Amino acid sequence: MLLAKTGNEEEAFDRFFQLLDEHENRVPQIVAEIRRPNSSVSTRDDEGKDIPLGPPETVRIVIYTDDPGFFAYFVCNEKNKNEWMWFDGMFHPYLSWFFGTEGGEIIIKDEIAYARLVRENQEWKSQDT
Repeated sequence: MLLAKTGNEEEAFDRFFQLLDEHENRVPQIVAEIRRPNSSVSTRDDEGKDIPLGPPETVRIVIYTDDPGFFAYFVCNEKNKNEWMWFDGMFHPYLSWFFGTEGGEIIIKDEIAYARLVRENQEWKSQDT
């Protein structure tokens, strides 16, 4: 992809390492937290029976850059920590795509970044209609 974008191997090689440096130096920014949400996720046991997952204590909505979307991180108690590890750090391009928890108390930590996520979600929804 970099070669197609840059046009030659030397520039593509240099750009790869620029992007790698950016990735290694990115800083997480907590946009919002959802405290005490309800869980809407289940897993299956060895017999194929659905087992609801206990809710996480907190869900953190985190961004690293000004790019669209966010990552969801789950703070869990010891009892259900391993249950949520499959979802921890999952990327969501829009707020509407976020799943697994409902309700709870939302605490906005960064109003501007949260407003951006809401706006991006509304724009995406309006394209769909």
